[in-house]
Amino acid sequence: GLNQVASYDLDLGMTSVVYKQQSANFYGISIFKDYIVWTDQNDMNGIHIADIQTQNKVRGILHPQTGHALDVIAYDVLNQPILDVSCEENNGYCDQLCLGLYNESYVCACGTGFQLDTNLRSCVSGLVRDNFVIAADSYQKQLYQVDLSTGDVHVIAPDVTHNRPIAVAFDPVKNQLYWTDNDRAEGKAIQRINIEGRQADIVSTLSEDSIIDGLAVDSVNRLLYYTDTGLDRIMVVAIDNTLICKTVVKDALDEPRAIAVHPLKGLLFWSDWGRNPKIETANMDGTGRRLLLNMTGISWPNGMIIDYKEDILYWVDAKQNTVEAMSLDGKSRRLVVEESDAHYFGITLNGNNLLISDWKTNYLKSIPKLTKDGGSSQITRIGPDAFSRLNGLVSYNSTYVLKGASGCTGVFSCDHICIPLPQNRFVCACADGYEESGFKCIKTDANATSIDSPGKVKPGSRASSQYITYSNSGLSKGGIIAIAVVSVTAFIILIISAMFLFTRWRSGRIRHQRLEDSPDNQVDSFYRITFPDKQQESVSFDSGIDQYDQTHRQ
Repeated sequence: GLNQVASYDLDLGMTSVVYKQQSANFYGISIFKDYIVWTDQNDMNGIHIADIQTQNKVRGILHPQTGHALDVIAYDVLNQPILDVSCEENNGYCDQLCLGLYNESYVCACGTGFQLDTNLRSCVSGLVRDNFVIAADSYQKQLYQVDLSTGDVHVIAPDVTHNRPIAVAFDPVKNQLYWTDNDRAEGKAIQRINIEGRQADIVSTLSEDSIIDGLAVDSVNRLLYYTDTGLDRIMVVAIDNTLICKTVVKDALDEPRAIAVHPLKGLLFWSDWGRNPKIETANMDGTGRRLLLNMTGISWPNGMIIDYKEDILYWVDAKQNTVEAMSLDGKSRRLVVEESDAHYFGITLNGNNLLISDWKTNYLKSIPKLTKDGGSSQITRIGPDAFSRLNGLVSYNSTYVLKGASGCTGVFSCDHICIPLPQNRFVCACADGYEESGFKCIKTDANATSIDSPGKVKPGSRASSQYITYSNSGLSKGGIIAIAVVSVTAFIILIISAMFLFTRWRSGRIRHQRLEDSPDNQVDSFYRITFPDKQQESVSFDSGIDQYDQTHRQ
């Protein structure tokens, strides 16, 4: 470049050089009194200050081996515009932002994901019900819905406080969004909400050591799977009774990350970005575990998604800057796309397009999925460039919702949890702290959560841990009639019960910084240079320099 900072006079329309230094690589710049403050990178990585009048450099804070110095801002209380506007009174009665204008007026504005209402003061978020992607932004502390038809952005659950949302999953049956918050003030948790609702529910309250980076919903069998890289385990939760939680994998896990399930095949897939990065698979109850892909060199396998139609597993590698794919048996590994400078995090599939979050950009990316002819590596931007740190992604399109029969919702019933297996089988299991005794789950750990039995079941209709086989391709005529009769009867009982209830109612320290961000892309420290005497003529840059280490490292 020109290694200089220039200014432009708006009145005269003229450009002039403010400061020039041959060795400087200006990145962020600001002005304080008669000094220019800038950040530099490479060998001069840090904050630098120079006197504009004398063109002499007066200070430098160098960290050549630590990250990249980014933006800088200077505030001088004596050099602020004098505005006489109404924003001082109750924020101008604006819902979010009050922007003062020089003509002593102001306008109201809204943040990303909100639109200004017709009253020009309130901020609203109009969600769509189909063909969208949901993204977790941990820097803006929001869950965003992006309309894939228009690119418009909407905030989900604006009344719910998000501290640092990471992983997301969606249940199309109940229209509910699940997400993890690893920095929640009240304690780490998995939460869920109807995307059009305003009140969130706690699915699981987690220990202080837990770090949940991956979520996957099995909407067919009503199960929620998640990875805990803090405790090194993989768990399953019954969606319709979240007190039932079971560990399915707990041995030989280093840094488990993303997770994906194939409900119709009874298979579970997860990535591990630890010392020996790999992708593994197992039956959905944790049995039959095997290595699917052992990655050579340094890799950070992050998000993953299954193409149910083609039986292809896609994943992103944040270290190799690649999107790759392979068949579900670990064969036919193929490169989808590779970029020279990226940090991929999340991936999801919507129809024929892969949607990807990249920490090096502030927008979503779209890539065509693989075809028999190989596909295209063309990258398209989705939505606005208005995000900060996009993490997990999940998409929904009613045309592509996975559908199929479930043995777990058929004639048999499990006391606690029913888990699908390959070859159209399923198995009953008990929650952690319980053991199976006959057809019942008996509490063996006094500290385990108490779980109510689902109720009395006719003899012979309760299943045990013995593997049960069911048909996922269709039912016999007699079976269809039987299920129809049972369904109608159950529906009538449900209506009567609902009417009865309605009548009565009318009469209540994070360990995974290596994974989330590389040292080259991490905010390590903030610096503040203060001047106690704001009236002093001369400025001393040798005093008042404070360093703030970031409390919550990414």
